[in-house]
Amino acid sequence: MYRFSIAFALGIVACEPAPIGLIDPNDTDTVGDTDGDTDGDTDGDTDGDTDGDTDGDTDGDTDPPPPPEAATWYGERVFENRFCKDTIIENGVEITNDPSERDWVRACEDCDAVFRVTTEKEQLCGTIDVTQEFVNGIRMGEDSSYELVRMYVQNGQVRSYVRAEGLQRAGVYFYNYDGRYQGEDFTMVGFAEITE
Repeated sequence: MYRFSIAFALGIVACEPAPIGLIDPNDTDTVGDTDGDTDGDTDGDTDGDTDGDTDGDTDGDTDPPPPPEAATWYGERVFENRFCKDTIIENGVEITNDPSERDWVRACEDCDAVFRVTTEKEQLCGTIDVTQEFVNGIRMGEDSSYELVRMYVQNGQVRSYVRAEGLQRAGVYFYNYDGRYQGEDFTMVGFAEITE
C-alpha cells in the first residue's frame, strides 16, 4: 500500500499539464522561456539582462568594456657619490590606457606598462637637482628580466631610452645604473613596487 501511494502520487505530478504560454514551438533553447537563446530572459540575447544588446547593463546599447584599472607605482632610489648618499621617494600612476597620454605611450609601444611618476625631493644632498616629474616604461623580457625605459621630450617629440635593466620579483622591479653629474661619478640603486 505504501509503495502504491508513492507511485500514484508521482503519477499525478508527472501528468500535470504545463502552464499555458510557456511552450513556444519556435523556441529552440531549453531554459523554459519564449526566446531562442540560452539564458533565462526573453530578449533574444545571451547576456542575462532584459534588453536586446549584448552588454550586461539594461540601457539598450552596447557599451565598450571599461578600461582596466590603472596600476600604481611606489619607488625608492638611493643615490651615492664620493661625497654623499641620499634617497628619492617616487609615486606614480599608470597611463598606458589613458588616451590623453598617447604620445608618451607611443614613445615605447613595446612597453608592457607606462607610468607618470613624481618625486618628493627637489634636490639630492642639498645641491643636486632632481627631475620631479617624468615618465617611465616597463618592458618585460624573458623570465623575470625587464628594461626600465625613460621617456623625455626633445625638439617637441617624445623619445625614449633604456635607463636600466633589472629583475622583477612578485611585482617589485629592482634595478641599478651608473652615471656622471657635474664631473662626479655616481651610482643609483632602486626599486619600484607596482600594484594593480
